[in-house]
Amino acid sequence: MRKDAMPAGSELDIMIAEKVMGWCDFTGGPDYPITGRMPGHDNIEDDRQPVPPYSTNWTEAAQLIPQLARNKVEFNLEQDRDGMWYAAFYDVRPKDRSNRTASAATPEHAVCLAALKLVNELAVPALKVTLSYEQALRIVVGLAEEQSSEHSTRV
Repeated sequence: MRKDAMPAGSELDIMIAEKVMGWCDFTGGPDYPITGRMPGHDNIEDDRQPVPPYSTNWTEAAQLIPQLARNKVEFNLEQDRDGMWYAAFYDVRPKDRSNRTASAATPEHAVCLAALKLVNELAVPALKVTLSYEQALRIVVGLAEEQSSEHSTRV
C-alpha cells in the first residue's frame, strides 16, 4: 500500500511515532494496545507508553507541525468546499521550494500523511522535542476558531 494512501489508524500512528517522533521497540496487537518507547527512554525497562493516535486525534497530530517546522519547513492546512483537508509542508531552503502535500477527510489524517511524505522524501531525522501543552492548546484553539468562522460564512 502506498504511504500517501494509508488509512488513518494504528499502522499509520506507528509509522508517525517511529519516523517523525523517534519512538522505537513497538509491541501489542489486535487484542492489546500498541506501545513503544519514546526517545530517550529506549533503554529503560518497563517504560513503555501507548502510541498516540496521531492520525485520528487533532491534539496529537498538532504536535507534528512544530516538530517538523524546526527543519526549515513551513506548514499549510486548508479545507475545500467539499470538506476535504489538504496539508502541506513546504521546504523553505532556496534550492528546494517543493512541497509535500496530502489530502484526507480529516485534518489530522492529512497532517500525518504530509508529515510522512516530508520525512521520507527529505530524509528528515526523527525529532526528539515535544510540544508543550500551551503550544498544542494554541494550535487547537486556532484551528477550532478557523473552522467556526468557515462554517459561519458558508451558511
